[in-house]
This record gives sequence, C-alpha cells and structure tokens, in this order.
Amino acid sequence: MKHFLITILLFTAFSSMRGQTLALPVDCRFVINGSFFKECPMSADLLPKNIVQVGHRIIFYCTLSDSLSPEDLKYSTPVKDVLDADLILAAIRNDKKPRTTAFSYNVDPLRPKVGEYIKPFSVRTVAGSVFDNGKIKGRPLVLNFWFTGCKPCIAEMPELSRWVVEMPDANYIAVTYEAPEDIAKLVDERGFRFHQVAGDNDLFLQFKPHAYPLTVLVDKKGLIRYLMDGTSQQKRDFLHQLLKTLYEE
Repeated sequence: MKHFLITILLFTAFSSMRGQTLALPVDCRFVINGSFFKECPMSADLLPKNIVQVGHRIIFYCTLSDSLSPEDLKYSTPVKDVLDADLILAAIRNDKKPRTTAFSYNVDPLRPKVGEYIKPFSVRTVAGSVFDNGKIKGRPLVLNFWFTGCKPCIAEMPELSRWVVEMPDANYIAVTYEAPEDIAKLVDERGFRFHQVAGDNDLFLQFKPHAYPLTVLVDKKGLIRYLMDGTSQQKRDFLHQLLKTLYEE
C-alpha cells in the first residue's frame, strides 16, 4: 500500500509538470549599468570594461554615462534568471582594484564608409557564378565576411540563411579568404545559403575586415548603408530590420 501511494504521488507530480519548461539559469557575462546581458549591448560594444572573476567565469562590467536605451534593455536578462547573480554583484561591489580591458575593432581608416558607393568589384562564387556591380544593381546586397575558425560566424549562419528564405530577391554573398575545399563541409553542415566566395581577394581588399564576422548592407543603388563588426542577437536583429527596409524601398 505504501509503495502504491508513493507511485500515485510521483505520477501526480509528473502530470502537473507536463507542459511546463523548467527554466535553467542564464549564463550572463556582461553587467552594464547594473543590468545583466548574455551578449554586450550595442551601446556599450566598444567601451572599455572592468573584469572580475566569478568561479571559472570572467565577467565584464561598466557604467555608461547615459541610461541604457529601451532597445538595449530588450536583450537584458532579469536578475532572478541569472546564474550566480548575487555572487557576480558582490564581486563587482568588492572590486577595489578594477582591471580594465579595451574592446575595439581594428578598422582600417581606408575602409569604405556608410554613405559611400561600393567600389567596382567582380568575384566568382564556388558554384561558378560571377557577381559584380552590374549584377547586384537594383537589389539590396548583404556581404558576410567569415572564416572557419570564427565560432560566432558559424553560430549565426542558420539565422542569416533564414533571411535568404524571407527576402529571396536580395543578393547574399559570403566571403572568406580560405580555399573552397576548406569550407565545403562546414557550409553544407550549417546549411549556409549565401553564395560562397572563397579565396578571392577583391572584396577583401575593398572592405579590409579585421574583426569577424563583418556584415555589410548595400542598398539597391549601391550605397553602403551599414557595416557591422562582430555579431550578437541584437546586432542581427538590427541588420535584419534594416535589410527589410532596404528590401521594400
């Protein structure tokens, strides 16, 4: 009888939990103005940050002179959901000798800028298609510079590929300095739908990427509308919304 009652209680508990998802604590590595983030918000992207160690994890923190924007705060994690939130906040409070690290992208001063026209180029994709200024005219262009050792580049590929499905009349070109045979397996495994340009220096010499991924949006007239160094969910959402605007212009 005792075992029967235990079985009934366990079954009842299991049944009440069905359909519920147990939320796991979120590993946040950035604390900006006291708010927690998995990825650095765009407004603090290039600001120097102090670092503290909590267990085996490095936490980056800083205080902005202005408040975080509502757009930034959309990507924050509530304190109650953060892994070791109390320990992190205590470590920051007790940090008497802050160690500061600089966050920067080594942007070449000769790199094209927003508002300039993309310069003449001609590249051949791995599949044999040729893209040049004439072929991209009249359609937005998305350029994504990446390489196989870049984990953030690899992580964002499925999401970028959904842009191709959603807005198929834009031009999508992924550019890497690596050889075609070195990228083939990874591109296939990740289902990366961009036209792949491998081992071709034309666009590399024009945009001079130093931080990866570098994503460039060009409008239907050939004007560069944005250059995004690095990636995060907020950055991808920003680019996705801008691409939708360029697509509908």
